[in-house]
Amino acid sequence: MLSESTVPWVAAESPHGWALGLEWIESKTEGIAAAGWSTLGAVLKIKKDEELDLAQIQELLDRVATTIHSQANRVRLQ
Repeated sequence: MLSESTVPWVAAESPHGWALGLEWIESKTEGIAAAGWSTLGAVLKIKKDEELDLAQIQELLDRVATTIHSQANRVRLQ
């Protein structure tokens, strides 16, 4: 549970949070992938809109829409 709650918030507050989240969502390990999606969500919550790459966020949303049903349970929850 720490990997899906505490770790993402700590990672999101670092300058590398977005990059870490993107790396982690590619993991085959369910807990790491879930931590990645949580980290990306945390980054979106704390960054100003002007700091976000909206095109990349749209790509991620499209990915979620097309792959969510094939993801592991903990990844789908994030």
